[in-house]
Amino acid sequence: MTNQSLNKAKNASKMSDFVASMDARVENKKNELITLKEKLTTQKDMPLHKRQELEKKIKNAEDYIENFESADREKMLAADKKARAAIDYEINHTYYTSSKFFKNTASAAGNKGVKMGVRQALGLVFAEVWFELKTQIPKIYEHCKTSFNFQEFLSHIKETLANIFIRLKERFSDLLTQFKEGFLGGILSSLSTTFINIFKTTTSLVGKLIREMWNSLVQVGKLLFFNPQNLKKGDLIKEVFKLLSAGVSIAVGAIVNNYLSTILVIPFGEEISVFISGMLSGILTLGFTYFLEYSEIANKIWTFLNSLKSKYEQMKDAMIKINTELDRYLEELTKIEFNLNANELTQFALTLNSINDELELNTFLKKEIQSRNITLPYDINEEGAFKKMLLKKRHECSQK
Repeated sequence: MTNQSLNKAKNASKMSDFVASMDARVENKKNELITLKEKLTTQKDMPLHKRQELEKKIKNAEDYIENFESADREKMLAADKKARAAIDYEINHTYYTSSKFFKNTASAAGNKGVKMGVRQALGLVFAEVWFELKTQIPKIYEHCKTSFNFQEFLSHIKETLANIFIRLKERFSDLLTQFKEGFLGGILSSLSTTFINIFKTTTSLVGKLIREMWNSLVQVGKLLFFNPQNLKKGDLIKEVFKLLSAGVSIAVGAIVNNYLSTILVIPFGEEISVFISGMLSGILTLGFTYFLEYSEIANKIWTFLNSLKSKYEQMKDAMIKINTELDRYLEELTKIEFNLNANELTQFALTLNSINDELELNTFLKKEIQSRNITLPYDINEEGAFKKMLLKKRHECSQK
């Protein structure tokens, strides 16, 4: 690509467009060469300096055709791809490490956060308005359909608007929560988009590896922080290793693909490198998963980790044991007779329900207390004894 005629012909054109136009350029130059040679042979009386000038043009045209026909187009495309990758890397590195990038990122994240926060808060407002209207409009319609009065209609509308305002005041804390969640969600969404764009525009191998492993890393984080299936420690670590091994397999495939794409500069070389790297990633994923799931050594490790319990799990086991003991104790208590006859209790309850007079109720309860020899802290036969007992207790408490 250091040939002068090729560089001049390419000028500022894209390499792919230039390579595609090379055959047409050669054909045009051959036609031009034929014309020049005919002119040289037919015009015998041409001045010497004109003839020399024409011969020079013929020589340049022949060199042009030779250079174009001998050019290795695959190498030209590969060299251009490599040069563009280096230029793009330098541009991206300069931009992504500049203060302008961080300023633009913060501004975009803040704007998107505010937009999503407002949208989420407005959604809550509109929902409350709709719920109130859905409740009140049928009532207003039923009230006004027989005898419509504009004053009453306005009064109902005013009441509805007041109810909407009350509902919104009651949900104000939820409104702030929705705005906060939307704001944070918008910021995270904007930052995620920015990071993904960095990975897409950065051609370094590290960027590719992070991009390929991003999904696995997100799943690992979700599993470690939330443990949605409530897995035991050993099973949890096994699942984490499975996800990481899948990510590593994909990363290895990306490395192999990156290497093969630089050496397989042949027709369908890109497809071949993608196939080989994909097959390698699949084999590695299956191998890692099989080892983690069925290996004797791995299973011993998972079993040992499952046997380890945190203080919360130990507390849970202790509470389960206590609860079991309580159940057993209550079951034993139910087998003990407390000198209570079920029929007598039933009759007692029915009698209480049937008494409507306070005096009769008082007499009945006194009779039951005496018949069952129940000791009370006051004399039931003395009028006002219960009240005196309460006053005495209050006085004793005040003395303390």
